[in-house]
Amino acid sequence: MFVPLSTAFLYFLAVFSFGLGGDMAARQSPFPARMFTLPVTTRALAGWPMLFGTAAVASLWLVTAPFVRWSWGLELPLIWPALLGAVFLAWTQVLTWTAYGLPGLRILVTVLWLGVLDVVVILAVQLEVPELGLVAMLAPQLPLAYLAACFVVARARRGDVPDWRGVFARAFRIGSVLSPRQDQFPSPTRAQLWFEWRQQGRVLPAPVGILLPFELGLLYLARDEHGLTCILHVNTLCTCPR
Repeated sequence: MFVPLSTAFLYFLAVFSFGLGGDMAARQSPFPARMFTLPVTTRALAGWPMLFGTAAVASLWLVTAPFVRWSWGLELPLIWPALLGAVFLAWTQVLTWTAYGLPGLRILVTVLWLGVLDVVVILAVQLEVPELGLVAMLAPQLPLAYLAACFVVARARRGDVPDWRGVFARAFRIGSVLSPRQDQFPSPTRAQLWFEWRQQGRVLPAPVGILLPFELGLLYLARDEHGLTCILHVNTLCTCPR
């Protein structure tokens, strides 16, 4: 049950943050440029994907949790996990749509930020913070994430992309020497493989790094529930090769 749940959650993260259609390791925002030409405000451009995404993620938990209660007999909370999923997606959208000054920095910042969010929530659960306290901690983050999304989408709409490569010019010169040029590929297949890896392959560490801390935290919290622990072990192992 938890494997399809995490798979659907990961899919929602990728779809609603537009992570499937752009180079996540690039400096510029992967927000679809074609949408910038629409006769709508920047608030609408940022707000509608965030609204649909957070509603989808929250609904995913609200539909799944009662089924787990019925089939496994586990008492799972409804409100704060659904809110956590919505907040998780909202910050993923903000961090994904932001333009960065260095290639690859988007993945690093996203994994660190969402990892900290995971750790804080897991510690709160471990310290037995009441559900009202968790809701009070998570709920204000949604409007903050929306305001941040409006800001980063407005910058992307203007074409503002910071460039910090001059500070690390030497490292980038070394990287350009080590990177193969197009005429150095021995076959079209190798060239296509290099292109696909550059476009999508480097994105793989991001969702794995985002999900693993949360899943490992669940393993720790469920250490006394042997049946649930076995399911979470399988789910964690399935996350790694994705």
